[in-house]
Amino acid sequence: MTTTTDALLPGLCSVSFRALAVADIARLAAEAGLVAIEWGGDIHVPVGDLAHARAVARISNEHGLRSVSYGSYWRAGSDLAPPISEVLATAQALGAPVVRIWAGEVDGRFAPMATRRSVADALLRAADTAAKYGLRLSLESHDGTLTSTAASTVLLLGSEAAHPVLGCHWQAPHAETDEVCLASLNAVAPWLEHLHVFHWWPSTAERRPLAAGASRWSRFLATAARRHAGQAALLEFIPGDEVANVPREAACLRRLLAGLEEVPLP
Repeated sequence: MTTTTDALLPGLCSVSFRALAVADIARLAAEAGLVAIEWGGDIHVPVGDLAHARAVARISNEHGLRSVSYGSYWRAGSDLAPPISEVLATAQALGAPVVRIWAGEVDGRFAPMATRRSVADALLRAADTAAKYGLRLSLESHDGTLTSTAASTVLLLGSEAAHPVLGCHWQAPHAETDEVCLASLNAVAPWLEHLHVFHWWPSTAERRPLAAGASRWSRFLATAARRHAGQAALLEFIPGDEVANVPREAACLRRLLAGLEEVPLP
């Protein structure tokens, strides 16, 4: 029987600390009891530097960290995006099975149909290429893209750009109630890869400790844990951007996951 702790791995997004070196982030995560990491493609694992990506993979392994996701900033439909093959090759060298990407440059609440079709076509081409690499793609849940809302994400993944290797990350919609957040999570659950975990409440200007949102996050994590094994709950936006707060935030996340361990999963 699978348990929630099998399904959800506590981890960290490296972009939480762009100024830190790879080895320092790996050590920080491991010492905090985290076992998964999403390496960012903007600073820590640049696209196309395969030798460096392999070195980061070795450092991760030495610290007992699983590279669950490569956090690229590749945007479907953007003229400035590097070739998706370079992004995928970097993720492959890193040993990350999932590449986080972005669904265009227009918010799903306002995007015209022509824009949606263009982004969807780009995503389908990218997904075909990812399948050849044996990798999956996961859309960042973010304003200013076609995944700005759960409804737009479902339309994209369920119809416009439906593909076996294309899924999504999830984070709690800003300044919304628990019920709205849970509805969002349940809506995208069939395509869910990983979660970005942080507590901004009641607005994005108030970045609070995870413990302050423990009751809502316990519900979110329990819902996500009903999906396939190997997902990660990745800490992001550490309060104050302070390294000193990582052990506290990691301990809270691990407690929340431990509290779910007796819940049997189908």
